[in-house]
Amino acid sequence: ISVLMEQKHDSPYRFWLASCVEAFLRGVSVREKLYVARSGLLSFLVREILQHQASSLQPTFDLLGELIKHNPEAMQMVEDALPGKLFSQFMDTATSHLVDSNVFLRSFLLYFELYPSRPAPHHRTTFLGHSWRQPQLRPLPGCPAPPHSQHTPHG
Repeated sequence: ISVLMEQKHDSPYRFWLASCVEAFLRGVSVREKLYVARSGLLSFLVREILQHQASSLQPTFDLLGELIKHNPEAMQMVEDALPGKLFSQFMDTATSHLVDSNVFLRSFLLYFELYPSRPAPHHRTTFLGHSWRQPQLRPLPGCPAPPHSQHTPHG
């Protein structure tokens, strides 16, 4: 993991190292994912996405998606790393790069489907949870605005 984080953005090894870590994360427990997240990888991935530093966003989003999958504490860590407007900037990047961010977005949505009423760690309302449960629909670039609907993800 530290070797991955030390790679320059144009390193030919960066993609392959990220793929290896992602494959590892698919087969480990939530506790092991949390250990990896706390190693600095989660913060590193969030920074890379915010700064668009990754030569390809896909392996960065894929790794982050695997870290948060079925992992409420890692979701809290993502939220803590994205205060205020950084969350909007982060999600704008995710929604404007859907091919690159699809693994992350599926993990993100899966979390709220599996834990619709679960309080976040420390029992506080989170920005991520509030944003998902109180959606403000806006069209993707180049798409027409959706018709007004009363439908919410859980209602």
